[in-house]
Amino acid sequence: MLARLGRLLGFKKEIAITGLLQVAGNTVPSDGTSGYAAGCVYHKIDGGSGTSFYVNEGSYTSSAFVSAVVNVLSGTATNSIMKIGSGTSSKVAFATAGDKGFAIYMDNTATSGTFTGIRLRSGVNPASGANSIDNLLAQVSIESGKNATTVNCGFFEIIPKGTNTITTARVLLCNADSAASQTMTTQIIGHFRVHTRGDETITNDEMLRLENEAVGGNGRQLDSYIRCMATSLSAAIKGADYLIDGGTNVKLLGTAVLRLPDDGSICEASDAGDSTAVTASDFVGYMTVVIGTTTMYIPLLSVKPTGIS
Repeated sequence: MLARLGRLLGFKKEIAITGLLQVAGNTVPSDGTSGYAAGCVYHKIDGGSGTSFYVNEGSYTSSAFVSAVVNVLSGTATNSIMKIGSGTSSKVAFATAGDKGFAIYMDNTATSGTFTGIRLRSGVNPASGANSIDNLLAQVSIESGKNATTVNCGFFEIIPKGTNTITTARVLLCNADSAASQTMTTQIIGHFRVHTRGDETITNDEMLRLENEAVGGNGRQLDSYIRCMATSLSAAIKGADYLIDGGTNVKLLGTAVLRLPDDGSICEASDAGDSTAVTASDFVGYMTVVIGTTTMYIPLLSVKPTGIS
């Protein structure tokens, strides 16, 4: 009778199960309690938002029930539409390398059009005044006294699997649209920020790293590490005032504007020279730069000098 009832409910028991799978009550079993199978669902009948649905992430001999509430709300959301765990105090524990919090595997088999794997769109719609929004907040917390090897807060990849024809591939595209009547004080498309203390120990401290890693020891030479473009601008409109704007803060730099490798060809730092001075007539052009608020010029040579005295 029980087996037939299970089949009617769509429940299939592939193996023998030890422990309870469905329980209802007023008190969630404390950690370490025995008698509940891994995956057991506990319905807390006097619970509320975020405190009514729990799953045993422990074992039959030592339970560990965590909140697994999925609140599908019609009306005003209070804290979470979907909540797994409870912030920093009670997180879902993963003990096996390769575990995934959410794993979604999809195939786009359409012959045209654009496929969207995940779409996240939030609206800024306050009843009055103004508010702020983090549309996607991703954080990795390294607990006090714990160690980590590599931490990637965001990891994005494009992985061609073999013979492919790809017109345009972007690992990350950031785009900001403008409205005709909008008023914005500051617009930043990509903002990289680091909080420093001064008493931390960091061996290699970099704000941005651009790396060409050869696959198989060969690789290929890129066209450029950075490319700046201005697209579809009218003749009177320029792309930007400055290629790079260092501002006017005199504390920006500590040593030099650039550090380049001394390869003896493109950059030379060991040529003793032949005591022949470079005169003004040797310069055939210049680059315009702004130091602070002063416009200045870097003279250019048309040929590589044999020496500079």
